[in-house]
Amino acid sequence: MGFFYLKFLKPPQLAPLKGPSGSFTLTTVFTITSDLGDVYFTDSIDIRATLSSGSAILLEKTISWTNGSQFVRCDMPFQSSKIPSTGLSGLVLSLSPVPSEVEGRLADGIDELCRIYPDPSIQVVSASSSQTKLKGKNLFAASHLVERRLKLRTTGDVLKVWEETGENIAGHVWDAGIILSAYLDHYADKSSGPLTKLHSRLNRKEEFTAIELGSGCGLVGLTLATVYPKSTVFLTDLSEAEELCRRNLELVSTTTSGVDFCVLDWYDTAIPETIPKDTADIILAADCTYNTGSVPALVKTFERLTENNRDAVVLLAHKPRHDSERLFFELMEDNFDIVERTDAALPKTSDWEDEDDGGQLPAQAVNLYTFKRK
Repeated sequence: MGFFYLKFLKPPQLAPLKGPSGSFTLTTVFTITSDLGDVYFTDSIDIRATLSSGSAILLEKTISWTNGSQFVRCDMPFQSSKIPSTGLSGLVLSLSPVPSEVEGRLADGIDELCRIYPDPSIQVVSASSSQTKLKGKNLFAASHLVERRLKLRTTGDVLKVWEETGENIAGHVWDAGIILSAYLDHYADKSSGPLTKLHSRLNRKEEFTAIELGSGCGLVGLTLATVYPKSTVFLTDLSEAEELCRRNLELVSTTTSGVDFCVLDWYDTAIPETIPKDTADIILAADCTYNTGSVPALVKTFERLTENNRDAVVLLAHKPRHDSERLFFELMEDNFDIVERTDAALPKTSDWEDEDDGGQLPAQAVNLYTFKRK
């Protein structure tokens, strides 16, 4: 089936409570859905809600998500006397599945990429709100963004990535993207991996250049840039993704050498001069084939980027969602060969079934491919 994501349907908002002076509650409404937002999480699970200010935890409570839920309200009452000097601005609400005793506890809102690949033991991905800010008279609220916090195995860093909470799915974290990020992290300090052609270009001690297409919020490219500190990574997408992507660039460790965002429209006939199309070692894309209407333009972009750079490795992370996506592979056959493929398992909910559903492919795994120009 895939991963499910905690999402704020209503940004956390502070309001005074009736009663003793200094009594407040932070209220939000959250849901747990698939990356596309079209399927609700069907198992029952306990969610730990943590209200914090800086490193200080103000309140924790457990909220139950039950089978059949579509959303859950969360109220966090507290006394303002418990808040540090920052006041009502700067409060953050984190939502995480309650861990088992075996798993242990990480800091609030953090998930480990090593539990996503190679053996996925995470079903539900945690979420943290932005900090509350003064929005009007006596009104403090968070913005319409959610932060994903992913701990990297290679460096021990926590990669923080903002994504949008609205209907614009282009600014979300997707299953193939989080799998590819975990794959890159898993093999970063190893001499090789299942995709040997890819790993011949990846070396933490050597410089290389990578271009990501359809980067969205930038998770994959930022992971690559963080675990390979000598890399130069270009995140590319349409102009509407630039603000979010650049916000996430600001969160990357200062030890990361070179990572930048460039606008790239697949329908343009020319590659912008700011993108090193003739010298890139790796060109990658994750979950970019779901919209078959844009697939021909995506394939043309791969062709333009490799026309004078036939040694470049094209890396694709693909979660099969519909049989019409086969169009991508049919078009790629004209100028590219599949060099290697490996499959990364996806978690399954208790009611997961193998049956095909009207052209919908039951995704059991994310397929990782490398291509080379013919």
